[in-house]
Amino acid sequence: MRDTMLAAVLERFNEPYVLKEIPRPGPPEGQDLLIKVLAASYCHTDAVFASGTMSQNLPRIGCHEFAGEIVSLGPDVSSHLGLAEGTRVGVPGRAYHPCSSCFECTNPDKDAPGYSVYCPRAGNLGLTRDGGFQQYCLVDSRQVAPIPPDMTAVETAPLMCARLTIWAALRHEKLRSVRRIGILGAGGGLGHLGVQFAAHLGMEVLAIDTNDQSLALLERLVGRMGSFGRQVTVVDVRKQDAAAMLEAAGEEVNSASKPRTEIGLEAVILLPESQRAFDLGMELLRNHSTVVVVSFPEKKLGISARDSVFRDIAVVGSLVGSNRHLREMLDFVSRHKIVAELRLFPFRLLNELVEEYHKGAAGKLVVDMTDGIHLEVQRIIRSTGEFVDDLTALYFRHFHNHLPVISRTRFQDSLLSTGEPPSADVSVLLLSICLTAYGGTGSGDREPVAGTGRQSLYLATKALLAQVQGSVQPSISLVQASLLLAIYEYANGRPQAAVVTIAGCARMAYAARIHVRRHDGGQLEAEEAGNTWWGIVIAFACEVNTFEQPMATALPSGDARLPVEREILDRVDVLESEDIPNITFTSLTSTRVDEWQKGSLAALDTATRMVIDIAECHCSFVVPYWADESSPNHIYVVRAALEHMHTRHCMGVFPWAENAEDKLQLYLGKIRHQWVAHS
Repeated sequence: MRDTMLAAVLERFNEPYVLKEIPRPGPPEGQDLLIKVLAASYCHTDAVFASGTMSQNLPRIGCHEFAGEIVSLGPDVSSHLGLAEGTRVGVPGRAYHPCSSCFECTNPDKDAPGYSVYCPRAGNLGLTRDGGFQQYCLVDSRQVAPIPPDMTAVETAPLMCARLTIWAALRHEKLRSVRRIGILGAGGGLGHLGVQFAAHLGMEVLAIDTNDQSLALLERLVGRMGSFGRQVTVVDVRKQDAAAMLEAAGEEVNSASKPRTEIGLEAVILLPESQRAFDLGMELLRNHSTVVVVSFPEKKLGISARDSVFRDIAVVGSLVGSNRHLREMLDFVSRHKIVAELRLFPFRLLNELVEEYHKGAAGKLVVDMTDGIHLEVQRIIRSTGEFVDDLTALYFRHFHNHLPVISRTRFQDSLLSTGEPPSADVSVLLLSICLTAYGGTGSGDREPVAGTGRQSLYLATKALLAQVQGSVQPSISLVQASLLLAIYEYANGRPQAAVVTIAGCARMAYAARIHVRRHDGGQLEAEEAGNTWWGIVIAFACEVNTFEQPMATALPSGDARLPVEREILDRVDVLESEDIPNITFTSLTSTRVDEWQKGSLAALDTATRMVIDIAECHCSFVVPYWADESSPNHIYVVRAALEHMHTRHCMGVFPWAENAEDKLQLYLGKIRHQWVAHS
C-alpha cells in the first residue's frame, strides 16, 4: 500500500476543493478502523460548511456520508460488531470518539453504553475531522454498519446522512401512528428518499416541490414504485395553494360535515430552508399534528401562538439517526429495493459535481472513488450515440466468430456482477469491444455528440487503456483490451502503432501468466487463456515477416515474471504431430527465439486452417451476411493467414489444400468490396 493518497481539501471558504497528494493515515488504534473509501456522497451540509457559515476550521477534507472497505482494525474493536478486514461498511459522519461520560453517552436509550451519536464532545467526520473525500479514512468502528450483500457502495453512501436523516425523521415517536404525511422539498436528495420510505411504511404521501427538474424526478419515481406509487400525490407549489393540494390528496376541503380543524395532514416534514415553506406546512396540517424540521435556515423560523397553542401543532427537530436506526434502515432498503436517483462523478471531477449541486440538480450526487474508469467509459460510449448492449451484441455476433479470444459468459459476469462497479480492466475491455464494433453513426434516435467519430473513439480508448495499464495489475481482460486495440490499428492503416500495441500486449500476457496452460479456474478459463495467447501470436504475425517471440528484443533477462517451460521446449522435436496442439501455448513461453519458433509455427498452422474453414463457409454467400453491419477489423486475420501461408511455402511446407491461398485471396477481396460498398 502506498504511503500517500489523493484527497480533496477545502483550503478556503467559497473556493473549489484542491485535489492533492497527502500522507495516508497510519494503522488504526483503539476502536478505530482504516477503510478504503469506495464512494462518497455530497450533502447540503457540505455546501453549508464550504460557505463558511458553520465557523469551522480549515483546511478540511469534507464528506460525512460515504462507504468503503475495511483495510485494518484497531486492537479494541468489539467482535460483536461483525466487522473484519474486507467488510464493506457505510459510514455516517457522527459520532467519532464520543466522550462516553456525558448525559447523551450514558442515556440507556442510546446505541450502546458509552456511545451516542449526539455526544456534544464527539468528532464529526467531514466537519470537525477529515471525512470521505480521500482514498483512505480513519473511522470509529461504533459509527459504521455493514453493507447488505445486494447493495453497492455507491448506493450506500447517500444513505449515511440523507436517508438516515429522513429515516430518523419518519421514525420519530410523534410520527409512529401517522397515516397521511406531506414532504416539502420532496424532489431533492432527502425528499425523494423520504417519499419512498413513507410509502413503503404504509403512509399516504403528498410530495411537494417547486422546480421542474425535481417534479420530473418525482413523476419518474412514482412510475417506478409500482403499487406503492398509488400512495403518492405529486403537487407543484407554483400552481396550487394549500387547499388545492389537500383536494388533490383526497381531502374534502369544503365538506359541511367535517370541521376545518379536522381537515389536513397528520404530519409534514420540512426540508427547504424558508419561512414560506414552513408556513405552507402549517396550512396543510389539521389540529394536533406535527411538523418535523430537518433543515436549518440561516435565519429563525417563526411560529404563531395560534398554531402552537390553539391548534396544538408540535414542532420538533430531527438531526440524524442512531446506529440502531442506521442498521434498521439498511435492512429496510435492502428488503424493499428502495433506490435513490443518483448522478455519479469520478473523484477528479468533484468540483464539477459541486457546480451541478448549486444549479439545483435533482437527486443525489455521488463521487465514485474506486477509480472512475467505468464512469469515463460510460461517458465515452454515450457520446457516440450508440448503446453499449448493441455494440457488444454486434461484436459477439460477428467479429467474435473470427477470433474468439473473449469468453462471453465470463465477460458478462464481470460486467454485470452485483456488488461494486466493473473493475478498471473490464471497463477498458468493454470500451475496446465497442471500438471494434463501432460504425461511426448513432443508433435509432440517439445522435453522436458533435466531433465524436471513429478517430475520437480510438484516441479515447488508447488514452484510457494506457492510463489503466499504468495503474493496475496485468490481467486477461487488460490483455484482451490491448489485443483488440492492436487489431483495430492493423485494420485501419496504423501498422506501426499496432506493432507497438501488440508488443506491450504480449508483455502483459507474460506478466499475467495467461500463456501458462495450467489454470486453477478450470478448462474454460484455460481455453480462453490459450485463445487469447493465439490471438497475440496471429496479430504479431500480421505485419512482421520474421518469426520472433513478441517483443523478444525487449525481454529482460532473469525476469521472475517470465517462466520458461524448458521441459516442454526440449521435447518439441520428438513430439508426435497429434501432441502439438496440447503443448502449443505452453511452448510459447520460451525466451529463446529459435525454440519459440517451433511452437509458434504449429499454432499459426492451426489458426490458418481455421481461417481457411471460415473463408470456405462465407464464400458460398454472394454477399457476406455480416458485411453491412461490422467494421473491417477482421480483415487482419485473413491478411495474417496469407502472410503465414507465404512463409510456410518459402519453407517448403504445405499443410493445407493447394487452392487454399486462392480461396483466401478471393475471400479478402469480397470483404474489401463489401466494406467499401457499405462505408
